Amino acid sequence: MRTRSAISRSLAALLVAPALALAARAADPAASPPEPGPVVRSISWKGVSALSESELAERIFTQERPWWKRWAELPPFDEPTLEGDMQRIAATYREYAHYRASAEYDLSWDETGHEVAIRIEVDEGPLVKLDDFAIDLSEMPNGEARWKSYLVGKLPLHKGDPFTVANYGGAKRALLLKLANAGFPDAKISGGGEVDLATSTATIAWAVHPGPRVLIGQIHISGEKTVSDEVIRRELTFKPGDVYSDEQIQKSQHQLSDLGLFRSSLIDMVIDDPNAAPPEGEPPGKVTRDMNVRVEERPLHTVRIGLGYGTEDRLRAQLGWTHRNVFGRADSLDVHAKYSSLSDEFQATLREPHVPDPRTTLYLDSRIRDDTLPAYDDLALIGRAYVERPLRLGWSGSVGYGIEWDNVRKVASGIDSQVETFRLGFVELGVRRITTDSLVEPTRGTWLETTVQTASTWLGSEKEYVRWLLDARAFLPVGPTVFGVRGMVASITGYGKTSQSELPVTELFYAGGSANARGYDFQHFGTDTAPGRAIGGSSLLNASGEWRFPIWQELRGVTFVDATQLSQDAWDWEPRHLRVSLGVGVRYATPLGPIRVDLATPLDPPSGVDHVRIWFAIGQAF
Repeated sequence: MRTRSAISRSLAALLVAPALALAARAADPAASPPEPGPVVRSISWKGVSALSESELAERIFTQERPWWKRWAELPPFDEPTLEGDMQRIAATYREYAHYRASAEYDLSWDETGHEVAIRIEVDEGPLVKLDDFAIDLSEMPNGEARWKSYLVGKLPLHKGDPFTVANYGGAKRALLLKLANAGFPDAKISGGGEVDLATSTATIAWAVHPGPRVLIGQIHISGEKTVSDEVIRRELTFKPGDVYSDEQIQKSQHQLSDLGLFRSSLIDMVIDDPNAAPPEGEPPGKVTRDMNVRVEERPLHTVRIGLGYGTEDRLRAQLGWTHRNVFGRADSLDVHAKYSSLSDEFQATLREPHVPDPRTTLYLDSRIRDDTLPAYDDLALIGRAYVERPLRLGWSGSVGYGIEWDNVRKVASGIDSQVETFRLGFVELGVRRITTDSLVEPTRGTWLETTVQTASTWLGSEKEYVRWLLDARAFLPVGPTVFGVRGMVASITGYGKTSQSELPVTELFYAGGSANARGYDFQHFGTDTAPGRAIGGSSLLNASGEWRFPIWQELRGVTFVDATQLSQDAWDWEPRHLRVSLGVGVRYATPLGPIRVDLATPLDPPSGVDHVRIWFAIGQAF
């Protein structure tokens, strides 16, 4: 009985204890959940013209919920933080030469006193402009007149320019860089700028203290194991006895990196002891300093294994092997094989830098490719030799010769004459300029590329044609979003003994797929006279636009439009015949590039074309 009574009391205690705890918590205000603090409903601006509202919003801590995140909670509001933001706004304007700018705010609360609308009013004040500048070069060797045009002539300093922090700092850095490129890496600049708020003008007074002129001494190389000193010295654009130039140091470092032989490369100067006596025979006003070139080699061999899946080629696999220094001249050999449902290929490429001159690279490329495409089946043996060379203003160019044997086994168009075996011999010329911030997922910059290929009997070809393609892309960031546009124009025309109907089916243009005309199946866009069929054309016109925007963390969204025209005739571009596809998609960022899923629909599709097409791939469409 006592045991049963004890058990009953224990059970009663277990049941009553939670109720007592809840009652105690309700009675204790300190134990109650805290009341939610005030939140920011919106932020509006007034008086902003010299800068953008978005730029000012990025500089302050008080934030409003982004318009595209309607599902997110409203940000918390803290008035002391907002007061500090007014000072941050004024400081931002000072960077842009509005030295008398100020800002104040007004608050509007809702009925509950929980949500606040903030109105920020800015008084930008007058713009301060540069009235005059003077640069004292009297300490430069051999007098001021010799150096004035080189050091001052092209500085980004002009009377009447806004006296911004960026302009002032940029001009000072440019002057120091010019001095470093002229052999004065120890140069210093004294003085500064002065602002007169009464007249909204500014003046600059600098004095240049160049220090000694530096000559290149011995060059010491360390860290190399399998790469010879000769290969490294070949990439250096300076030698002992040259005047020091920071520009040449940077250029040499880039060239070492471009070899692909090193994990890292660093070129720096051996700084002499300032208290040491100058060596005997040192030229007056000059010093000689040795240079250190330190490298860390990458492994000579690399093996690559890859697996992937895409809507077009389905399962794909590749295996590759690279030797980075085959004959000891920084020449690399890359061999790889790949497999997919569309194409099997084996390729070997030998890269020879400094052939025939230091700025040119020779490539020898050979491959065997077996294509099983919707438009045709083809077995090809291809050999190419070409050179690449950097040109001016960021352009690069290539020119080469190729020989190709093709066995076209089947074509989807049903034209018997296109099932044939032939040989192509051609010369190809290309130029390219890429300024994008990334090759994988660009957010700003441009990409412009054009190639011209001509095949002729005197080049060993059984077909004669001229094939031309222009590909232009541009990317513009707008806040957290990116607008991207792409335009492609291409044509191929036969000449001599090759009529337009006798052009090789492998060299025609095709549209439809995950990269263009996304509302149509791969290679099934068709020509103006055969829409929706797996058939190639002699002229291609394509325009695409994308708006890429963030959703959550690494997840991005995109809306896009593709407009495409494919004609059987050469040089036949008809914008009125463009067929349009619209779509939306998502991207998930990975180190290898974005994984993307696109859903596209063609507007007014031809008979037999599906109204919805889904694409799964890796990498952006462009």
